[in-house]
Amino acid sequence: MTKDELIKYCRYYKGEKECPYKGNSALMWDYERRWCNESEADSDHYYARMVECYKKDGLEDFHANENPPISLKALLYGRYLHWIDGSAEAFREWYDEYYLGEHK
Repeated sequence: MTKDELIKYCRYYKGEKECPYKGNSALMWDYERRWCNESEADSDHYYARMVECYKKDGLEDFHANENPPISLKALLYGRYLHWIDGSAEAFREWYDEYYLGEHK
């Protein structure tokens, strides 16, 4: 996919050079920007490992029929585990509150 195609899946990042947000939204913007840039650069092997972990932890069906793609959700999950050290169940709550709920 091209960067423009990937951006269509983002809630925060719209291709800007500088982040227009503060706080939690700025962090989500940066994760989406990273995902767009790295996915366009064809680093599928990197995201494949994240998706594998995401599925292994029982999240394959989590918001499965909704955007964003599983690779972005897997990136968010990986960052969540890194910074919060939580569980898959806690990630579900965090995702709904801070990723889906933050953006107005």
